[in-house]
Amino acid sequence: MHGDAKDLGLPDGAFDVVYSNTILHHIPDPRPFLREAARVLRPGGVLLIRDLFRPVDAARLEALVREHAAECTPDQRALFAASLHAAFTPEELRALCDECGLGAAEVVVDTDRHASIQVAARA
Repeated sequence: MHGDAKDLGLPDGAFDVVYSNTILHHIPDPRPFLREAARVLRPGGVLLIRDLFRPVDAARLEALVREHAAECTPDQRALFAASLHAAFTPEELRALCDECGLGAAEVVVDTDRHASIQVAARA
């Protein structure tokens, strides 16, 4: 199916699992996407939205680029830095969850540069 993640045109609770990896920071306004993810997740379903998170300051951002993109081209390093800069902080992710119907979700910092919005399976 080819569709718009902000308006899938499917019934509520259509999916047991909703998953997204490293796309959230590319969406100018992630609210419609997050609302749609919450809407199409069946009650008791599993949700995982993983993305980069914005470092606390420029020095930390630069350190992450040095560590994880050392062997990349200058253009690739610049793109990685731009993605880190465009990403949300864990606190911003929490606020987005609360605003978009994902209040029960947990925001988890997974690595030194990734955070996830998670809803575990419920009985």
